[in-house]
Amino acid sequence: MAENNPDRLESWKEIAEFINRDKRTAMRWVKELGMPVGRYPGGKKGRVYASRAAISVWKEALPNVEPLSGAKPSGVTPPGQEKPKGESETALPEKRFARKKWAWAGAAAILTALILGLVLVSSSRTLLRPKLPSQLKFTENGFDVFDEAGHELWSHSYSSRLDATIFSRSQPLKNLVRIEDFLGDGDREVLVVAPQRTGPNPSDLYKVSVDFFSSHGKLLWSYVPQEIFQFGDHTLSGPWSIFDLFVPDQSPQKTIWVVAVHSVWGNSFVVQLDPATGRETVRFVSTGVIYRVNELKTPRGNFLLAVGFNNEYNSGSLAIMDENKPFAASPQTTGTRHFCVSCQAGAPDYYFVFPGTEINRLEKEPEDSVRAVIVTEQGIEVFKDEREPIHGGGATIYSFRTQPSIEPVSLRYDTPYDMLHRELSAQGKLSHSLENCPERLHPKPVRMWTPVGGWTEIQLKPMKASD
Repeated sequence: MAENNPDRLESWKEIAEFINRDKRTAMRWVKELGMPVGRYPGGKKGRVYASRAAISVWKEALPNVEPLSGAKPSGVTPPGQEKPKGESETALPEKRFARKKWAWAGAAAILTALILGLVLVSSSRTLLRPKLPSQLKFTENGFDVFDEAGHELWSHSYSSRLDATIFSRSQPLKNLVRIEDFLGDGDREVLVVAPQRTGPNPSDLYKVSVDFFSSHGKLLWSYVPQEIFQFGDHTLSGPWSIFDLFVPDQSPQKTIWVVAVHSVWGNSFVVQLDPATGRETVRFVSTGVIYRVNELKTPRGNFLLAVGFNNEYNSGSLAIMDENKPFAASPQTTGTRHFCVSCQAGAPDYYFVFPGTEINRLEKEPEDSVRAVIVTEQGIEVFKDEREPIHGGGATIYSFRTQPSIEPVSLRYDTPYDMLHRELSAQGKLSHSLENCPERLHPKPVRMWTPVGGWTEIQLKPMKASD
């Protein structure tokens, strides 16, 4: 059969001669390396056959085994392929197989080292990541700054002691601090309003500054309100206190709104500060106290909301102005001491004055200021104190719609107001019950001013006795 088929190998001897190895090596290659050798079924034990072409293809595809050029006499080594001295024929495949195992082991070690390196790099980046300010605690004459884990990062001291009584009694120092990324660079700056008393007594002069620090504690800029205004025949030059600090949360570019109030006359202004430079721009001036500011976002643009008390109209007020306008002043009567003579031209888009209540008149409160304004999904809510909080409180709450125009739509009373009303009715100081209160059933109108329409009155819908 071999003579008729030159590709056929009919025994271990012929296979060994073809691969240039002995029979034992040929058998090992079949077992360990998968060399293609077949056995005759039912034949004599150990009788095998193979194909020269199949073995040649197998050997060429096998790493580290030299290709065959044809049958060679057993024991003859091709030129240039002499075995190293002392190396047996059976040791060569084993050595090559061992080299393969070491190669895989080396690759695995390299991969492990790479993974470990990435873990170490990631860990080192975490360890080297700068710790950003997250908390601030005031001391007698300064403050300490801490990271999120409570570790102290740095501290700052002022030359004079800090005195929160310089502000309104409802505004603690912690409410006048902001820690966030003002500059949009991934860092986190610290904004602090610091009231410094120049002497040991409450009557001593004071200075208030708005200080802006880097995440490392470097003072980048400081603003001290020193503006001068002429109201009628009166010139107001301070000292100015700070009643509110507002930084809109969702604005793409951070801006800082600060409310400054005259310590004697209560006239006030809102200044806008640029976080990058500290440059100030006066945006709104009022003849009365401004307690809080907020922001209303509408399809028509963003509006600044400023609430407080108007000295001329002797009642709580709400000013609304487009933030794209460079300046606005509260609408006052020309020629009075409430009119800002030195102010540039400019007016709010809306200005509201709210009526007082019978409780406010009965209790003879000096003012019924709007102390808070919040923005809801439905519109705006304004909270006007009919009695000072230190005397037990009691507020009226006006709800505004913002579309298609901004105007009040309803009125309600908080629980302390209702309790006080019932108490005064029981004492005979009010001649009617809460359920039959004329002001509750038929609310007084709200006065509204606009640049086009001037002063008008908006009548709120009547309330039910159960409301």
